[in-house]
Amino acid sequence: MERVCGESKTKVNTSKLEKYFVGEGLKGSNISISPWMSFKDLTSHLESTEWITVGVICNGSAKIQVNSRAYTMRPNSIFLLGKDSVVEDFKCSKACEGYMIRFSSSAFEALNLETSDLMSINMAINKNPIVEVDSNIITGLHCVAAQMLFTSRQESNIYRYRAVESLASALFYNFASIIISNHKRMSEFKLKSSRSEEIFRHFLRMVSEKCCEYRFVEYYAEELGITAKYLSLVCKRQSGKNASKIIDDAVIHKAKELLGQHGLSVNEIALKMNFVSQSFFGKYFKQRVGVSPSRYRGSKL
Repeated sequence: MERVCGESKTKVNTSKLEKYFVGEGLKGSNISISPWMSFKDLTSHLESTEWITVGVICNGSAKIQVNSRAYTMRPNSIFLLGKDSVVEDFKCSKACEGYMIRFSSSAFEALNLETSDLMSINMAINKNPIVEVDSNIITGLHCVAAQMLFTSRQESNIYRYRAVESLASALFYNFASIIISNHKRMSEFKLKSSRSEEIFRHFLRMVSEKCCEYRFVEYYAEELGITAKYLSLVCKRQSGKNASKIIDDAVIHKAKELLGQHGLSVNEIALKMNFVSQSFFGKYFKQRVGVSPSRYRGSKL
């Protein structure tokens, strides 16, 4: 079934926006913003990266098929693509214009969002890749992105890089808010949930609350009154990830959050997260992140 997103009767005044979205755009270590662009050839703008890609539709319309689901987009729609997203088809009108933003995974980690909110973002990208945004809210998004581009070109501003970093944080939070709000709204508006959807929501809530204490699928399955095999099957259907991967992601997010706090030693963090030793915590963390907890902490200082 095809979903229609965006305000089809809304005319977006882009004359002011276009003059800011010019040149080469902005390329940073955690964020990049494209110049004003036509979406006629979307595939030429997509790269295989670890980044989250956001396309902002300002004019025209487009049809996109992501992860085997079809959507129609109009002005004030945004599309979300993660590293696992598969765009199978994209067609748009000649007037389809806007811009693209790319966020690194570490950019969202640096926001120190609640584990449940970070999980909502990952879930939304997989399950609700197209978001219809209120015109007032998306205008705020336009303004922050345009201001970032404008500030980055002010060579006389000796603090322009710090200013751009501050604006980037504002953009991250605005975008995270849009995704999380839409994800919660989509869940609330479902009049009837399937049994597997209910199980999955309860599982995510439990993982968010108890991932420091319990890291094994069997615990959550027993609490839910189902088998571990069935829980993993439910998770795979709902999110594309098995239960153990979801638990690992939550544990690593919490570990990174604690490593960002200077008041706790690595050993104290290991004990706080219910690991039998600092050594075991270090192996667990390095296996999933690629660096030791101490080195990760050092890279963030």
